[in-house]
Amino acid sequence: MANTKSKGRTRANGLGTVSYDKQRDSWFAKLMTGYNATSGKPVYVKRRAKTKTEAEKLLNDLHAEKKTGRLAPASTLNVGDYLDLWVNQLPSSLAPKTRRSYADMVKNHLKPQLGKRRLADLSAGEIEALYRRLEDKGLTRTPSYAHRVLSIAFTEAVRLGHMAASPMARVKGPKVASKRAESFHTTEETVKLLDHLKTEKDSAVKALMLIGIETGARLSELTGITWQVIDLENGLLAVQAQLARENCQWVLRALKTGKSERIKVLSPEAVAALKVERARQAIGANPNPLGLALLNEEGRPWDSTHANIRVKAICKLAGVREFPSHTLFRHTYATALLKSGVSLHDASREMGHSSVNLTANLYGHHAMESTRKAAASRNAFLEQTRTQSKKKSDSTENSE
Repeated sequence: MANTKSKGRTRANGLGTVSYDKQRDSWFAKLMTGYNATSGKPVYVKRRAKTKTEAEKLLNDLHAEKKTGRLAPASTLNVGDYLDLWVNQLPSSLAPKTRRSYADMVKNHLKPQLGKRRLADLSAGEIEALYRRLEDKGLTRTPSYAHRVLSIAFTEAVRLGHMAASPMARVKGPKVASKRAESFHTTEETVKLLDHLKTEKDSAVKALMLIGIETGARLSELTGITWQVIDLENGLLAVQAQLARENCQWVLRALKTGKSERIKVLSPEAVAALKVERARQAIGANPNPLGLALLNEEGRPWDSTHANIRVKAICKLAGVREFPSHTLFRHTYATALLKSGVSLHDASREMGHSSVNLTANLYGHHAMESTRKAAASRNAFLEQTRTQSKKKSDSTENSE
């Protein structure tokens, strides 16, 4: 039988082998790719398969790759050592927050689970088993992020010659957890909050909240707005940078994509609040080398912790639910857009999302309300037309 669990077929030297691994209940194809430059010992590439037939095919593939020069010698690195090397060599152009998140994923989840496995021997099944263990721990979003990090890391491993091919091509990705935004202020709560802000004496938090509520911008985008991109005369501002902390210093970073850049229209109240802020900053003693328009009450850049504390405190004073800035500004803004009948495409542009799919995943369930209203309006119109046509037809018959 083709899948008999017996010794692999004997081949001439250099042609490779197909063997059965009883302990792992799987087959593997092995082919020598050369000799170690230091020890002189043979170096092999080994790939696993579920059946002998699949292993035979893998061996033929290995020969083809070797013949075309695409088969790299198997790395002696284990997964943990390679991932450490990869993290340490991440490009400096990558955002510090992203580098930290990659390093945390490697340290907390990937190395403990896969670290001791030899890089060249890692199989798709072992990676999928990792996802299942993470899911069993209740880490709903971690498996999909682990999949993303491994895909990036192993693509680089292939480029550097540590792997002949990435096992991720054969990995079935984990189910992506829903990111629906369910928390937001109702229209009544938003009106109540805006009414309170009219009497708020802290001009710093007042300006931050008014601009946040009116633009739906991320907190990092709000705090990265400079006076240079604000047109107070016409009530416009451009969202085109984000404030970030690097090496204990505040810097302005470009947004992730060109679609994130957008122009926002300001209300007279928001314009007035910005004028008050500009006057306050003019008499302040703190330097503002970046030219930031929104500074905290001490004249310094807003950090997320302090901003969220102040935002929640204002919500409490206004008598509405206490939300952090992202929920208050972003989710409430997007939900209001869609409930008012704005299309997903237009809402995506206003939110600065990279794609309409992202907007639909986060907020599409709110768009269904306007969709139902549109369908009901259409059906009512058709029914009205049908009734009028019937009356006209009946009238014609009666006259005859």
